[in-house]
Amino acid sequence: MLNDKFDGSTGFSIDGGIKDASHIRRLTSEHNAPMPVIDTAHQHLLTARAIHEAQARTGSTQYPVLDWSAIVAGTRVSAGLDAFDSKTHTGPVVDE
Repeated sequence: MLNDKFDGSTGFSIDGGIKDASHIRRLTSEHNAPMPVIDTAHQHLLTARAIHEAQARTGSTQYPVLDWSAIVAGTRVSAGLDAFDSKTHTGPVVDE
């Protein structure tokens, strides 16, 4: 995440993360045990995969398969930042 290394061909793919989060969500539902953090993680994983698929359609993706650490893309997008390239971020804005 820190170095924008999201290559899923050498790590745990985002599809595996989505599958695991989906299983956890199903189990928590069956046992009436809400886990909102898993719901949020699942949403961020889906966001990352959707952005990656859109980039793949235009030929602008860096990796053929995303690593699950791309979960950070959902948080970045929510903050108005680039999903996969932290170098485009200008840093924190300090109000004086």
